[in-house]
Amino acid sequence: MATRFPNDQSGAHAARIKRLFVAPESEWAAIDAEPMSALRLFFAWAVPLAAIGPAATGVKSILFGTDLLGFHYQPSVPMAVATALAAYAMGLVTVAVLAFAIDALAPQFGGERDAAQAMKVAVFSMIPLWLATPIALIPGLGIIAYAGLYSPYLAFVGLPRLMRAGPDRALIYVAAVVVLGFALMLLTGSVASTIGNLFAAPGSVVA
Repeated sequence: MATRFPNDQSGAHAARIKRLFVAPESEWAAIDAEPMSALRLFFAWAVPLAAIGPAATGVKSILFGTDLLGFHYQPSVPMAVATALAAYAMGLVTVAVLAFAIDALAPQFGGERDAAQAMKVAVFSMIPLWLATPIALIPGLGIIAYAGLYSPYLAFVGLPRLMRAGPDRALIYVAAVVVLGFALMLLTGSVASTIGNLFAAPGSVVA
């Protein structure tokens, strides 16, 4: 679950992430014009960034346990590791399925199908969610989780441009993709939790 960027491009990645937060419109324009293959995007961006949240959550669960519905739950190490690995895998599945859906839906909203452009939208729109999760785990910084809500805004700005959606249908296109994205995250999160529970140790819940 390494988070090292390939070809030592961490500085360039960090700069792009910063620009997506401070100047999304101009950065989407740059992303639109930059040739990238869907596969390279997936491995250069999604593979390292999607690992950050599950890794942080897994470490926190092992060291401090998890509070849920008034109970403190201390998972076994195998359970925490299995849950983190499953969450990571499901996170990558979410990106891939979302990119496929963005591409497939484009003609329905006056857009043009393009797998690479669809992957750009899926990957770069997910960045706030990927980054907000580990920061929100720090005591007192739970409010940072709301930074993940910037992801729909990034999709709102970037998707119509990259997929060439018709201006009269762009908003519905974005809304459909955002709803699908959150539904996918709920579904894949449930799957990851179910897989993790297979490794649960008896008697690990305490009041």
